[in-house]
Amino acid sequence: MAGKKQDNASRQNLALAEPGAKPAAVMWLLCGFLLALPIGEWSLRQSVEMNRDRSWFAVVNAITLTGFTSTIATNTYATGGRVVVFGLTIVGMLFSMIVGGMAVARILRLPYGDGQIARSAMWVSGILVVGGAIPLIAAGDAPFEAFMLSASALGNSGHYFGRLPGLLGWRTQAVLMPMSVLGGLGLPVLMEMGDALRGRRRLSVHSRLVLKMTAGVYLVVFGACFLVQVVEEASSGAVRGMELIRAAGSSSVAAVNSRTAGFPLEYAQDMPRVMQWIVILAMVVGGSPGGTAGGVKTTTVAELYSGVVGALRGRPAGRAFAVAATWAGLYMLMAVLVLILLLALAPQVAADRLVFETISALSNVGLSHEVVMMVGAGLEVLTLAMLLGRLAPLGVLWWMARTTREAEVAVG
Repeated sequence: MAGKKQDNASRQNLALAEPGAKPAAVMWLLCGFLLALPIGEWSLRQSVEMNRDRSWFAVVNAITLTGFTSTIATNTYATGGRVVVFGLTIVGMLFSMIVGGMAVARILRLPYGDGQIARSAMWVSGILVVGGAIPLIAAGDAPFEAFMLSASALGNSGHYFGRLPGLLGWRTQAVLMPMSVLGGLGLPVLMEMGDALRGRRRLSVHSRLVLKMTAGVYLVVFGACFLVQVVEEASSGAVRGMELIRAAGSSSVAAVNSRTAGFPLEYAQDMPRVMQWIVILAMVVGGSPGGTAGGVKTTTVAELYSGVVGALRGRPAGRAFAVAATWAGLYMLMAVLVLILLLALAPQVAADRLVFETISALSNVGLSHEVVMMVGAGLEVLTLAMLLGRLAPLGVLWWMARTTREAEVAVG
């Protein structure tokens, strides 16, 4: 019976994967996501006193899983405001996993139907959020604060209530960062990993690439950040053991937090200047398709590299490479336009800081030099950038799903 359901789901998914297929479920999910914005904004203003530009910023900041820390921090909200932020985080997380997961399943011809993907998103989210909250509660966190922190980690959001664990604390290193990695892998990869562990099917080329790229990017960013910090410590005197431990912990967090958990464990202004630019590059890369992380995605970087190498060797570039190049170009265009607007609207802010916040907003990271203090039009530009950063890659995924017949890797 289970095999027959799997076959039916596979046939349904293969039919919908034909170019031009656009299931109505996606449009309904998109409408629900957009409808949650005004409802959330109205609900938040009933609980927290703030200007309209700040309330819209706060709502989009939560539902896009960005997590900027503003002058009115979420951990200062009353209970009603906290409930709104928690609800918007769950909505944003499920929306990204379901809509992205449906597109990835079509692109790769995976045997997962829409209903199975939606149910898996809810089960995976529920189990992992509860599993992450249990050790936090055992460590002394209030239950609601623990569930918010766990959901925020899985959702790569960066929001929190109460106190945030320390940079080198075991809750950060053993709970929050691993949860962020799982959320950034993408729902289809998690589903395939579950099937592989039960011996049902082997991992696809896409899932193997995602796991390799996730590990590779982590090691590269960790090594670069660690080297920069050690060199800076050495230039100011002898490097001590505790300084090496802190540099290793800080580098490990930066290698995950920048892609794209965004917990304010360490502000950019506290990082060495070179490390800030390493973090910017990591924020551009982000996570993987069909998950909760933002950025151009690891598979995009992999396709661009393999496409260029293949072209140099005389092999024709495939459609996946063309989609990757288009998406990377669109991302950079959006980044340039947002940066120009911010430079015009906030001339008092240093240009390198605006570059950092532009990429952080577009990649839905939420890291910044310090608390976001922009107001008016500048804040509205950041709000729009966060929304584009969440919806644009999903649009690219569905564009690829509707126009590509054969692909081993999903991009977007």
